[in-house]
Amino acid sequence: NYIDEAALFYQNPMKWLSINVSSILPNYLVLFDELLNSISSFITSNDYQLVGNFFHADVEQGRVSRRVLVFKK
Repeated sequence: NYIDEAALFYQNPMKWLSINVSSILPNYLVLFDELLNSISSFITSNDYQLVGNFFHADVEQGRVSRRVLVFKK
């Protein structure tokens, strides 16, 4: 019945962030672009700014999408 950490994150990204990223926020967030809609409120409410948008793959596959986004606090 084991569920790995990535699977837990993708089940509910906002819940995972609220549990695992509490008082000390990371300086950078690196994520696949498909996650942007699900965590956009976290990004905006914590004043992260997009600093990088990189090509990753031609074809989306599973949890991996075409672009990697980098946000800085």
